[in-house]
Amino acid sequence: MADVELVGFPQSSYVWSTRIALEEKGVNYTLQAKVDVRSEEYAREHHPFKKVPALRHGEVTLFESLAILHYIDEVFDGPKLVPADPVARARMRQWMSATADYLYDSAIRKLAVPRLVAPGMMSEEAIAENLPTLRKHLEVFDGALAAGPWLAGDSYSLADCVLTPIVFILGQLPEGQEAREGLVNLDRFAEQSQARPSFAAAMPPMG
Repeated sequence: MADVELVGFPQSSYVWSTRIALEEKGVNYTLQAKVDVRSEEYAREHHPFKKVPALRHGEVTLFESLAILHYIDEVFDGPKLVPADPVARARMRQWMSATADYLYDSAIRKLAVPRLVAPGMMSEEAIAENLPTLRKHLEVFDGALAAGPWLAGDSYSLADCVLTPIVFILGQLPEGQEAREGLVNLDRFAEQSQARPSFAAAMPPMG
């Protein structure tokens, strides 16, 4: 049995990002997907704010994907997902923060979730009102990718692990496809990131 246990729903973009990082590093792990995040037991054992993912590695327990992703890169062998150069490292963290603070809200919380997970949780008017914001966010990321293949330089980093599932999910939705229209750098990113073995290995069940 693997010493590393990841807790969370595979369809969650944050769980998916964490799995991509584990696959990139070649870490053997188990995924505990059947959890009741609303329970007090889950809050005690995994995540006090009842979110996903959470990680157990021996005696180490962690919650929040940012902490988990950095831990994975620092503790396990395999290709480094955090740049050694301080400027590139800062840019990686910049784009991880921007994804969490801006793009996740417009792409996942206000589009993918009401379309794929909880239909009816938002009105059609509210979904439509969010789309210009989503487009602006995607334009920013497209501009960042004009300088190179990945967000922090020439190597796939934690920032790319976080962005990869979101870009894929958008591609499965008509509104997401429209929001990405003409953003050639994001299209290139989608093609390159989805061609990586880690992407296919971490792919959650679709449908």
